[in-house]
Amino acid sequence: MAVDAESLRPALASAAAAAIDGRSRLVAVVAPARTDVDCAALFTEDGPFSLVWEQPDREVALVGRGIVRLLEAEDTSQRFRSMGRQVDELFDDLTVVTCEGSPLEPVLAGGFSFSATTDWKMGPGWLILPELSYIRRDGRAAWIRTVEVVGDSDVTGVAADVARELTHLSGLGGGWLPPRRLAPALPLDPANAAYPKLVQQAVEHIESGELQKVVAARAVTFDQDVNFIETIATLRATYPGCATFAFRLGFETFVGATPELLARTAAERVETMAVAGTAPRGESFDADHALGVGLLADPKEVWEHHMVYGEIRARLQQAGVVLDEPRDPEVLKLPGLQHLWTRVTGTAGPATSLLDMVGRLHPTPAVAGVPADAAIRWLEDHEELDRGWYAGPVGYIGPSGDGEFRVALRCGLVRDHRVTLYAGAGVVAGSTPDRELAETELKFQALGRVVRTLA
Repeated sequence: MAVDAESLRPALASAAAAAIDGRSRLVAVVAPARTDVDCAALFTEDGPFSLVWEQPDREVALVGRGIVRLLEAEDTSQRFRSMGRQVDELFDDLTVVTCEGSPLEPVLAGGFSFSATTDWKMGPGWLILPELSYIRRDGRAAWIRTVEVVGDSDVTGVAADVARELTHLSGLGGGWLPPRRLAPALPLDPANAAYPKLVQQAVEHIESGELQKVVAARAVTFDQDVNFIETIATLRATYPGCATFAFRLGFETFVGATPELLARTAAERVETMAVAGTAPRGESFDADHALGVGLLADPKEVWEHHMVYGEIRARLQQAGVVLDEPRDPEVLKLPGLQHLWTRVTGTAGPATSLLDMVGRLHPTPAVAGVPADAAIRWLEDHEELDRGWYAGPVGYIGPSGDGEFRVALRCGLVRDHRVTLYAGAGVVAGSTPDRELAETELKFQALGRVVRTLA
């Protein structure tokens, strides 16, 4: 499809005229695209920013390259609220031009660290409006080219450049990368001595009545060059029920495949989930089924899940969400692991935004503990781990305020040819250090097995 440069000039000229107050304006041009574009193949290590987000089970995919605007979070407890204001201001400055009536819209994408302060170079959080995006959803796809316009911009030249680029991209598609067959899992850190001691300390605090649950995390680091394109392609094929993500800003890349939804909004509908309680997968159908049934009947795992589910519903009710009827837990089966999970849905008022929901729900009891404040204080005093973006919210949001954020799990940070993987386990009454150590080792394998196979 050819994009007509002349059809873009009025919106660009109007944006330039509106920029006379010294503040630039943004114009996003949305053009239809083929639906068979391989998003993994578009990830690049060139330029300041690259993003891939894929959810095969929901037929959602997003690619972003380059930076038009970068919104940075404050390192305070109000970072989600302040980010929400920045998002509103950005979209107020944005004009969207659609070619052939494409219904898709540009999005801001990024994430936040677990704690408001972190030593990661990626910082406490950011959302980026990419220069170029590819979005696929509901059987439709679009290329989106966003430009920044000031009062003296060469509107004719910008229109010609954007039209030329989108016309070229409109024919791109086909030739998806096949997933690689994974090698057998190799132990990553099964004999860690410090983590069982941390778990034992947590159990003692729980037995004393100070806590009901705390999620103790650990990390493992090893030297490894990562083939990001093949890693993304293999993660999306191996974990089709998860959101596979890769965020690269500068020389750091945060990559993973997370099963846990933090908040999704569409119109006034809100959806999240409680995920807590873990068991391995069985080698046969009967063995796997028995492990799933055992998970549903395990008092320790059910109690942990019940706490997470109840806390999430309570937080949403405090935010004014009218919740749907309670549901019973089910078993979520993933390669290597199965979890107890329960969907939570409801209706929010028009004044409740997606970032409001993210701020209310993060950190969930599934990654912090119960009671929340006491668990966070305990982690700050005992965990001795800078979680960075691990267990923080990652996702995207559009001009309508709708979008999705997930809890960043089964993930790792790649920097300077080194990979650091992160995993945690929920500690409750009855937890044993050896069992939680084994659980974190299983969780390491979700990403670790992929990056080691594709080295």
